[in-house]
Amino acid sequence: MKYFRNVFCVVLGLAVSLCAFAQNQNQGQEQTVDYNKLAEEQANGIGEDFGLDYAQIFKVDTLYQRVLPLYYADMNELQMRGFQNTDFYQQVSDKWNDYIDTVLESIFTPDQWKKYMKSPYGKEKQRRDKRMEKYNTQVK
Repeated sequence: MKYFRNVFCVVLGLAVSLCAFAQNQNQGQEQTVDYNKLAEEQANGIGEDFGLDYAQIFKVDTLYQRVLPLYYADMNELQMRGFQNTDFYQQVSDKWNDYIDTVLESIFTPDQWKKYMKSPYGKEKQRRDKRMEKYNTQVK
């Protein structure tokens, strides 16, 4: 249940941030997102959930500090270009989350990765892999 709560909080936080940006964009105000704070919260949550040591938490934090601005930039680009089909947003999200999982697998020990794959994060990874496979077969 703890894992689900963390996953839900992160997804909800990203959704609220994107909604707030969309609303403020029309008002001419620039929305600033504190990527360092988001990265720190995510890294600490993952560290607590999977028993990471300080070096691993630092690597996870660094990963999220690097990826979050790129993720938001891609999402904002879709929004600025006027995309309304949620499939495009899902594909961008899947691309970045797949990258995150690939890097996390290299950071985690084999036991931590097994625990991760049994958690809601792992279940989401399996669903994402199926979506990506379906998308790749449609494109070819």
